[in-house]
Amino acid sequence: MRVLALGLALAPLFPPLALLAPLFLPWLKGLYPGALGLLAAYALSLLLPALFAPEPLALPLALGRALYALGLVGAGVALARRGVGLRPLGYGLLPLYLSAFLATYLVFGDRAWTERLMHPFHSPVGLGLMGALGVLLALYLRYPLLLRLFLGLLGGAVLLLSGSRGGMLALLLGGAGGLLSRARGGG
Repeated sequence: MRVLALGLALAPLFPPLALLAPLFLPWLKGLYPGALGLLAAYALSLLLPALFAPEPLALPLALGRALYALGLVGAGVALARRGVGLRPLGYGLLPLYLSAFLATYLVFGDRAWTERLMHPFHSPVGLGLMGALGVLLALYLRYPLLLRLFLGLLGGAVLLLSGSRGGMLALLLGGAGGLLSRARGGG
C-alpha cells in the first residue's frame, strides 16, 4: 500500500499516476458519517452540473475528477492510519513548486516575473492552494529547519505569484485553525 500511496503522491508531476486514485476509495469507509456526507456533497457538486451539460464528455470527465479527488482523500486516510501523516506531502510539494517556476520561465522567458505562475497540469488557483498548503505545513509540522524554510518560502512565493485569492483565503483560514488548535492544546 505504501508504494501505491507514493505513486499517487507523484501524480501532480506525472498525471497518468492519477489512475491509482480509485484504489484508495475503500479507505473512505473509515471516515465519520459527517465527513462522508461532505465528500458526497462535493462529488454531487461536480457531477450534477456535468449531467446537464451539452458536451458529451462533461459527465465522464467530472466522474474522473470526483474519483481522483476522493481517491486522494482515501490515500490520506490510509497514510494517516499507518502513522505517516502529512509529512511526505511537504517533500512532494517541492518538485511541484520547482516545476511551476521552470514551466513559467520556459514559456515567458525573462518576463516570467511579470506573469501569473503556471504549470502544465495545474491552474493558477490550484497552484495558489498548493502554495498555501506548503506554508501551513512548514508552520505546523516538524521538518528539518532548512527544509522548513525552503518549503515555507517556496510555498509563499508560489502563492503570491499565482495570484490566487482562494489560496490566500486557505492560508488565512488554515492559519487561524492551526492557532485555535494549538491554543486548545491540540498540537
